[in-house]
Amino acid sequence: MWFGVLCAKLSPLGLASETFEETLGLLAARLAEIEELERFIRENGRSYTTTTAQGDVMCRPYPEVAMLNEARRHAQSLAAEFGLTPASIGRVGRQQKGQSDENPWGAFGG
Repeated sequence: MWFGVLCAKLSPLGLASETFEETLGLLAARLAEIEELERFIRENGRSYTTTTAQGDVMCRPYPEVAMLNEARRHAQSLAAEFGLTPASIGRVGRQQKGQSDENPWGAFGG
């Protein structure tokens, strides 16, 4: 799903290209991972309580919280590579005149 969304957003910029397939795939995978981790946190909360060996109750964050933070940082970095953040849009080159706006992946990408 995310791969198609990204291709649709990047096509008008001339950046939905087979040249960037791996990076687009990685960004799509990270966005899907973020969805899964956010779902886990919504359902379970950000932390849990546990009892230490000494019998004290301790609150700990789920590992998914750190995983989500890392996935978000990586996704933002990858999105910036394609000009998908406000600060990066001006740094990304646009399609040259005469190049096709067609999605090279056809139904797979959209």
